[in-house]
Amino acid sequence: MKSLPIWLLCLLLLVVSCKTQPTPEQQLLTDTTRHVILPALQRFSDSTQALVTSSEQFCEQQGQKTAQDLAQLQDNWRKSMNAWQAAKIIPFGPISIDNQSWKIQFWPDKHNLVRRKLQALLDGEDALDVERIAKASVLTQGLTALEYLLFDEQGGHPDQYQSTPKGQRQCQLLIAVSQHTHKVAAGLNEAWQPEQGNYAAILTKPGEQNPTFTDSNSAIAALVDALVATTEAAKGGQLAQPLGYKSKGDRPRPYMSEAWRSRYSTQAVAANLQAAKLLYSGGTGYGMDDYLRSRNQKVLAEKINAQFDTVLTTVSQAPAIFDAVTDKQQRQVIEQIYQDLKILVGTLKNELPPAMGVQLGFNSNDGD
Repeated sequence: MKSLPIWLLCLLLLVVSCKTQPTPEQQLLTDTTRHVILPALQRFSDSTQALVTSSEQFCEQQGQKTAQDLAQLQDNWRKSMNAWQAAKIIPFGPISIDNQSWKIQFWPDKHNLVRRKLQALLDGEDALDVERIAKASVLTQGLTALEYLLFDEQGGHPDQYQSTPKGQRQCQLLIAVSQHTHKVAAGLNEAWQPEQGNYAAILTKPGEQNPTFTDSNSAIAALVDALVATTEAAKGGQLAQPLGYKSKGDRPRPYMSEAWRSRYSTQAVAANLQAAKLLYSGGTGYGMDDYLRSRNQKVLAEKINAQFDTVLTTVSQAPAIFDAVTDKQQRQVIEQIYQDLKILVGTLKNELPPAMGVQLGFNSNDGD
């Protein structure tokens, strides 16, 4: 048997290597999906399952329920809220079908409609189960409804859960909303996971036969859009609204802050921006910053990382947004977060897309 010449063997190895080595675009899409999107959806699903379990345990508890008993359940809600901030940063795909996002979080609630709708359910006679919640308004679903049931000064007080017919009905509602929230979260997770709905393949394998992304550029553009939309929403919704920048006379509007009943607005902003930075960096994988470097955009890659670090540092030291926006001294910290974020958003909108070789499809209606 004749052996192959060394030069031919080297050529064959080179060809095989070229075929197996992913392009920077392929690596970006694959690693972002594997290291950022899929873990975020799994964590959110798991956190809502823990919320269901703790709701059931809380309601099964005999005797007088106290604030301390409620505390573990409230802590699990906070964990779910943190996980949701990461899960929601990808606005395309399964989450965009049939208002999935609203089923998890209805916000801002400008007219306190969540309270009215939940009280109507409590005052009614219908059986309170997952099926009933699924047919009800989004105002009675998700983390927003659970926040009312767990943190509201009246609706979430431990006295509402005592061993009375009224308390039992409140417990039925709490468990039903928790179960429905997990059902939605699990559905989103399953829709993406490779062994189930496998929307991951839609994002990671663009091409002519792909129903959504015909080439790598369109898929990468969707990720850039998601990054810009997330930071823009944080600036315009989570910060500008409670600061009063969207009201006449810049009048503070603390009740427009996210998660105001739980006083968890600041932590929600932090979790959201941490998730945005993870989307940018790709976590432990190949991210947008790496892709920028491959396109000779190292200065911009480091600039964006530094701007993320600046705003995250400020947020980590910030007081509760609900209380801070009406306090002259504390308000300055929230305003600084807004200004830091405004700089970051400007860079992401104006400099990142051309450096990535894509056009921004996200249409900002946030304003200043």
